[in-house]
Amino acid sequence: MEVYLAVKRKALGRLEEALDRWQNSPAAPTRELLELTVVEKDAAKALGIDPARYRAIQETVARLTALKGRQEDALRLERELRRSVEELRFQAQHTKDQATREFLQAQITSLQEALARLAEERTQQTADEASFVVLSRYRVEMAQLQARQDRVARRLREAWGAAAKRPAASRPAP
Repeated sequence: MEVYLAVKRKALGRLEEALDRWQNSPAAPTRELLELTVVEKDAAKALGIDPARYRAIQETVARLTALKGRQEDALRLERELRRSVEELRFQAQHTKDQATREFLQAQITSLQEALARLAEERTQQTADEASFVVLSRYRVEMAQLQARQDRVARRLREAWGAAAKRPAASRPAP
């Protein structure tokens, strides 16, 4: 995680600096404003980290982040399904019509099967729990870096929009 965060910080810093130079000097070259993956690769090299190793770490972080998100979604879904089961049971207890009661019971059974599948998936994900603990320790910094990346992307879009409105002679070459 430390490698991932260090490279991300350095890459975003480089992009911010290049963007500042470009915005403050219309003649500044824009080749410094490369795609984030290229800047990350250069930042990894500058930090003495093998870019292939960084890419593997980045892929692992992305996989674990997505897996953790799915796990959190599954927990929310599980809570909602349990609430729905309780509501259906209440309705079934208070209905007099046999057909309605059977329909509600079928719905309850279906939701209970879905709950069982979610519980089984959760038990299969325990192998990643140690990684989730590490990921959660860095969650705040990862969110801050993502917000910073979003700001850089917005600034870049705004700068390109402003550059498109400038006369061609004062526009930096792409």
